[in-house]
Amino acid sequence: DNYLQTQIEVVRSRDNVGKVVDRLNLVNEPEFTRPANNSIADYWTGKLRSPGWRSWLPFVKALPKPAPAMASAAEIKAQQELTRQWVISAVQSRILPQPIPRTQLIRISFTAGSPRMATTIANALADAYIEFGLEARLETSKKATHWLNDKLADIRGSLEKSEAALQAFREQQHIVDVGGVKSLL
Repeated sequence: DNYLQTQIEVVRSRDNVGKVVDRLNLVNEPEFTRPANNSIADYWTGKLRSPGWRSWLPFVKALPKPAPAMASAAEIKAQQELTRQWVISAVQSRILPQPIPRTQLIRISFTAGSPRMATTIANALADAYIEFGLEARLETSKKATHWLNDKLADIRGSLEKSEAALQAFREQQHIVDVGGVKSLL
């Protein structure tokens, strides 16, 4: 069913998973974070800096430690966002949403190192999905309210013009309003 497939994709979407990652602070959860060595060069440089291999080759001098680099705020923010995107992808890969036969319901399963973590994340995914639906309805209501307010302002302006034209006609024709008609505004 296309409707359920769409809803499954919403559950697995980066926006929905991103809310869960942020809410549960999964960027600081070792189970989901990227390994410290980000590249092959980093991996081998780390291996060369480790003291274990030097016992086999005592004549090789130790590699100098690199000077600590001062990262700018922009670089730190970029690295944090890169880590967040990595964690979102890691979480997405472990989500298993399944439609429940003969219903319009979805079962959300999640694979994690501990049952508690799996339950927490699956429940958070469901909560974020429900919030997404509520936010979408709220946004639709806001747009409808804005449109209705604009229409009301247009109609009010038309009514004022019509009442002014009526009053001008009465004055021109020397018609006296004995009924005391009140303004609709």
